[in-house]
Formats: sequence, C-alpha cells, structure tokens
Amino acid sequence: MMGVGGGFFHGKAAIEQGHRAIFDTIYKGSHNRYQVEKVRFAGRNVAVVFILANLKWYLHGNEQHIQARPTLVAEKSSAGEWKIVVFQNTLVTHESAPTVAKELAAVHPDKGDV
Repeated sequence: MMGVGGGFFHGKAAIEQGHRAIFDTIYKGSHNRYQVEKVRFAGRNVAVVFILANLKWYLHGNEQHIQARPTLVAEKSSAGEWKIVVFQNTLVTHESAPTVAKELAAVHPDKGDV
C-alpha cells in the first residue's frame, strides 16, 4: 500500500500499524466517506477500482476536509473472494494542501519503506 505522503507499507501488520498511528492521533474522531467512481476489469479475476474519498477531521478544534483519490487493484481468489492486492492513495490538492501536508508530516513523519 502506498499512502498519500508517499510512504510504502508492505504486509498486513505494517498497514495496520500505519493506520493505527494516524487514527489514534491526528485522525481520531474523523469520518471518511468513499465513493466508487469506476471499476475497470483487467481480466475475469482482476479489477482496477477508482475511488473518491472525503475525509472530515479536526485540527486544533477546527473542522478540516481532505479529498483523496485511492486506486486499488483487487484480485478474485479461486474461492470467489475479492482481495485488495495493490492500493495507492493520492491527495487531491487545493490551495490549502501544503498547509495540511505540513501538519500531517509533523504528526506522522514518513519513514519511507516499511
């Protein structure tokens, strides 16, 4: 998984740890809403999914909003279950994005490959 800050997380434990760090701190009490915009099948058992994410969170008591565009690749197993095998998240930038990015980096600095 690649996050909006460019960090790369490999494996279930690393992905969980990365999310736990932000949801226990800067994103505590946040709400994220996902909207699937498009699904493109790259075969019978592989799909590319394009999503629009809207995150509402609070910084110093002030409500903040971030939009991101996650893209994921899902693979269907022989048992018929879909599993995400690749996930990349891109921040939708606005004029305030550099300020938000600086605040996020201060709370959860990117440690590169995990």
